[in-house]
Amino acid sequence: MGFIDSLFGSVLEPLGRFVGNALTGGTMPGGTGITIQDETAMLERLVEADPPPPRHRVVLAGIRLAEIYRTHQHDAAKAEAVIARLVSRYPDAPELKYVRPG
Repeated sequence: MGFIDSLFGSVLEPLGRFVGNALTGGTMPGGTGITIQDETAMLERLVEADPPPPRHRVVLAGIRLAEIYRTHQHDAAKAEAVIARLVSRYPDAPELKYVRPG
């Protein structure tokens, strides 16, 4: 059991923490993290990329970007502009059915 315990404690457990933190937004190794400004800039680049990444990725990035504009920057017009641009680019994207009221 010593080898299994050692393997779990030195490899699998830290890897599990890293993946869990990356997926849930927890602390990254070394105490580094992503700021809302970093996330906003990354999402803006992704949404405007040419050539664009896969549709699903652009749509989800745009939805998150609109959320940031609305909740952190308190700019509903800017958020709506992102969603409108996504709807015009990807009118059949199922993810966009849920981002507008009514």
